[in-house]
Amino acid sequence: MKKNRRGEIGVQMMFSINLLLMIVIGGGIVFGASLFFGRGPDFRQAEADILNYKVRECVLEKGIDFEGGKFHEVCGFNKKVLEENNGIKICIGSDNMEECIEDGKPAFVLGGLGDFESCGFTGKKAESFAKCSFESLEKEGKVYGVLIFDNQNIRKGVG
Repeated sequence: MKKNRRGEIGVQMMFSINLLLMIVIGGGIVFGASLFFGRGPDFRQAEADILNYKVRECVLEKGIDFEGGKFHEVCGFNKKVLEENNGIKICIGSDNMEECIEDGKPAFVLGGLGDFESCGFTGKKAESFAKCSFESLEKEGKVYGVLIFDNQNIRKGVG
């Protein structure tokens, strides 16, 4: 009996093409699922920088109300959001972050959990802590350090 060699080669080629196609489709499914259900973008640093800018602008334009506790109203911030997700610390006479983090410096603190120590953390483990932004400004001959931390994770769930 004579074998049809052309048919055997065609079957082997179709098997390898089907196998390659299944690998590509499977890889696409895994890649798509990891993008959809993955960690997601982290905007905490950008949010901290934007909030820092807004606080500095408010301090320069409207001043600081330490006694009245109306800073969030004067600047137009939502107090509930600040207390749950952010922290604002305005240090008087401090122009670097390390001095501002110390508790001994005179400061105005609004919102947050008082977790400004995490702003000094570095390295890979610092990824899970709040993101911080520090800028100094000068108004009427006084130096103020504005330290902001943001721990708000904007992607809580899908859908």
